[in-house]
Amino acid sequence: MKILRALVDLIVEEGPGTISIPQVAARADVSVRTVYHYFPTKEVLFDGLTASMSSMVEAPEEVQTIARSPGELAAAMSAVYRYLEANARMFRALSVSELGGRITSSRRAERFSRIDSALEPVRDRLDDDEYRRLRAVVGLIASFDGYDALTGVWGLTRDEAADAAAWALRTLTDRARRSGVPT
Repeated sequence: MKILRALVDLIVEEGPGTISIPQVAARADVSVRTVYHYFPTKEVLFDGLTASMSSMVEAPEEVQTIARSPGELAAAMSAVYRYLEANARMFRALSVSELGGRITSSRRAERFSRIDSALEPVRDRLDDDEYRRLRAVVGLIASFDGYDALTGVWGLTRDEAADAAAWALRTLTDRARRSGVPT
């Protein structure tokens, strides 16, 4: 785990392209031989980080619970943003490396399913195109990219960002409830 945490730090600081096994060893304060023992190539090292993600960023129970309504998702935003803040280095490393693309692809179906569960109560009020747009915006709001934009770009505190995200979710889904005609 020490080696993988060192890799995360280097990805955030330098980007993934120039990282070498000796750099990782130095950052982890282990020998180069030790790194090669566990990770014989740089590719295997990056694959190891991908495989270890779930143990490195354990989500609390309140984040793991699948929201069954927009209100439940909005209520969970404070916990979601605490989780994202606590693991910001890992998520930032993923966002600047090809690793993030691999992990995102492997978890995409699960993420879409979670969003669909939360939006189910308003699904029949929207046509397919409206639902696709709502789903995309909700997915952005409830993601590290959304958290990072609200805190890093707009300067909101974590709690202000969570409140803004919850407000946006409620506003969007309230509008969805009032639109269209049930099918």
